[in-house]
Amino acid sequence: MRMYRITDLQLSSIMMLLLIIIAPISAATSSGLSYSGSLSNTQESSNSQAVDINSDNTLLATGYNGVLTIHSIEDNALIASFELIRQIVDVKFSPDGTTIAISLIGSEVRTDNIQLIDAESLQLLNVNSNSNSETKSISWSPDSTVLAVPNSDNGVDVLRKSDLSIEASLSSGHNTDVSCIAFSNSGNEILSGDESGRVLLWDRQGNPTGKQWELNSEIVGCGFGNNDLRIGLLSESGILKTVDVNGGDIHQSDFISGSEMHWSSDGTYIHLIESGTRAKIITVETSTFEVKEETILFHRASDFAFIENSNYLPEKIFISTDTQNIAVYGTAELPLGYGVNGADLDGDMVPDHIDLDDDGDSILDTWDINCDSTAEECSMVPNQDDIRNLNVWINHSSLEIEDVITLSSQQSSHIRNMSRKSVISDQQLSHSESVMFSNSICENMDTEDFADSWKAAIELSIGQVENGFVSCHIRSGMTLTQIDDYRTRIKVVLKVSFTLFPDAQYPLELSLLYQPEATDASIANLAEAHPIKVVLDGERGFLVSWSPWWVEDNKITLQLIEEIPPDPTLLETFVDVTVKYPWIAVFVILMLMATVLFYIRSRNASSVDLEFAFDEFEDIAETPAREEIVEFEEDEELSEDEIMRRR
Repeated sequence: MRMYRITDLQLSSIMMLLLIIIAPISAATSSGLSYSGSLSNTQESSNSQAVDINSDNTLLATGYNGVLTIHSIEDNALIASFELIRQIVDVKFSPDGTTIAISLIGSEVRTDNIQLIDAESLQLLNVNSNSNSETKSISWSPDSTVLAVPNSDNGVDVLRKSDLSIEASLSSGHNTDVSCIAFSNSGNEILSGDESGRVLLWDRQGNPTGKQWELNSEIVGCGFGNNDLRIGLLSESGILKTVDVNGGDIHQSDFISGSEMHWSSDGTYIHLIESGTRAKIITVETSTFEVKEETILFHRASDFAFIENSNYLPEKIFISTDTQNIAVYGTAELPLGYGVNGADLDGDMVPDHIDLDDDGDSILDTWDINCDSTAEECSMVPNQDDIRNLNVWINHSSLEIEDVITLSSQQSSHIRNMSRKSVISDQQLSHSESVMFSNSICENMDTEDFADSWKAAIELSIGQVENGFVSCHIRSGMTLTQIDDYRTRIKVVLKVSFTLFPDAQYPLELSLLYQPEATDASIANLAEAHPIKVVLDGERGFLVSWSPWWVEDNKITLQLIEEIPPDPTLLETFVDVTVKYPWIAVFVILMLMATVLFYIRSRNASSVDLEFAFDEFEDIAETPAREEIVEFEEDEELSEDEIMRRR
């Protein structure tokens, strides 16, 4: 039998093809949500694992390694913090909002793996219970009277809220630890999934219904639809499945991997985390299993909680990141003091007596102490490098705009902290992790709107701009930045490239009619938008700039004058011709080589001729001498009389 060896390239191609085949076929759109900030825990070694929101969307509970925090959702203020020594694995508000249940990692012999906190008095209650060693999932009944937790016998215990005593036990169905638990909306059924991929349906009293499903890996998400007729299941390997409560399968899609899922309140959608090196929050329509929308993340994600809009889609998402931060994704919110009357230097609609950064250079006024001006306060003199920068570049057929924004020191520090583990779980901030951040910026934002806003703001003396391709990258403040660097600010470049029609003609006037604001789902909403430093340059023009461009200046116009280069030298001409027409260079080189060769051969031929001539000359000179010698010798044989006669 002939054996065939598959190369790495062939294997990669096969895997990519399989991913394309099994992935949902519909193209998803951006959710319109972007990174909008974070909540942090002061303990750097404490990593977030679990989050939950109360029923009226006012409080956020976050479980870290040894700490539970409660924040106000309205203003992100920290309301309470509890030190619990061990890692918190799951946290759940009771549906009535009065109690917070938490599960702690530990051993099966410990009696305090499950604990309760009074959400109204913010006190840790003096009741607790045991569970399995890593209680990955807990679930409240809809009436908030009991709590279901996994036990140490590969089953589930139903605990009374009052004292956490056991009301019922679900056993004999699982062979491995239970990893997911969910009550039905009626409270009459309980769903349990385990680490092997088995899912069982029980009644409230702990009796099996006989309904069972098998997936290929650990169950990381499970829950009932709004009418309890459908069940959603998510495996660690990325299988998302809906089944009928009577046992039949409905839909299935395969994603790269999974870590958590939630139904929308009306049952129209399932929201899930697709984990891995490129994490996403994905929304799937349950009727067709088509992907409705995606939110691209730049960090890890183990759990999430969200607030719905009127269309039952997320409008604000809180995500645990396995760092000391909780990432928040949402739409742009108006800053405190927006629209209040008063002097406003930077034109951001927040008066200076409320604005924390009066001059718009991303440096808080309290720290804005270094500037060249001695006549004014530094908080009133914007740093030219840190305000919003527009770099416009023109060549013969294109116009490019780099919109450079600078994030604050605090925002930059939080982003770096969350990014450090996004690809490799270490403390280094690699180039690939920086690229992941820039990619999430571009994929979440409305790039078409961004290009259109700049297209509308540009006016040229001759011609116009067309099309518009948007890209994003990080200029500085990410890669190789030290872990203890809390001051370096991240500079993000939002670049749009247009086609010029017709080609550029000089002198060229560029007018900016207004200052475009940040578009939907753009990280630029986190940065100061005014004032702006504008630099215009070109392939054949002299650089010109305008700074600062204040909002009150309205339209500005810059002229790009053609730079006429001096006549090239003979050497430059030769180099230019050589680059453009390499065959001419080859011909010239061959001619030079032939000339040199001919010269050398000519020299050699001349030397040979001279040598022959010299030899002949010597022969001619030697011949008479030899004749004289012969004659002399012959003379010696003649008699003296004969010699005298001959003379």
